[in-house]
Amino acid sequence: MQLNLATNDDLICQNCVHCTDAVDSCAKYLRKPGAVLYGGDCKYYTGK
Repeated sequence: MQLNLATNDDLICQNCVHCTDAVDSCAKYLRKPGAVLYGGDCKYYTGK
């Protein structure tokens, strides 16, 4: 079994104004919620 790490390109975060280079944090979250990291929606999402 092979696990691939997620990138911001895999998440809703890819075109959010709060997005940073870190996959697990952003300008709104010190640590993104699991729901976001597993591909769900984010209450702070604001498109660029």
